[in-house]
Amino acid sequence: MKKILAAGLVALALVGCGPDNVGACKKFVTAVNCGTQTLITESYCDAYKNVTCDITEYFNCLTPKYVCKDGNYDTTALASIGECSSKAVCK
Repeated sequence: MKKILAAGLVALALVGCGPDNVGACKKFVTAVNCGTQTLITESYCDAYKNVTCDITEYFNCLTPKYVCKDGNYDTTALASIGECSSKAVCK
């Protein structure tokens, strides 16, 4: 009986779980901190609260593009941001 109950709770948890776009955005904001340059704040991420499709890969793609060198973003890395745009589309 305990196994059936546990399996049911896991199934219910999985059904209610959507993509964590806000969490992915906040992780991105934290990761791309570059000294005194502020890209965006975590409050910006609330805009993704109601996005039902998973765009976490978009933020994962963007993160390595924001390379900080000597307190500034590396423009060479930033030039490749366009590679991530296809990951921000809801399918």
